[in-house]
Amino acid sequence: MISSLTSQKAFLWGAGCGCSQLSFTLSKIFSNVIATDISKQEIESAIKVENITFKEEHSEKISIETNSIDVLTVAQAIHWSNFERFYSEVPRV
Repeated sequence: MISSLTSQKAFLWGAGCGCSQLSFTLSKIFSNVIATDISKQEIESAIKVENITFKEEHSEKISIETNSIDVLTVAQAIHWSNFERFYSEVPRV
């Protein structure tokens, strides 16, 4: 279903990726996945594959280039975000 949201399959951002279960699954569909989490421990335990770039960052202020993401996912981490700041960052990327 997620892959049907866009015809572009170049860049996906997995916000609050945790141990990267969803990011890993979607890395088989999208060419490049940027998986972010504020927990260094989660990123260290994440599933590593060549087309996933991990960043230890808050999703409310992310170092992703403007207008560069085709799809954004948040599997089970939205409750950790400051909604106002996160929802203002999403349209930028």
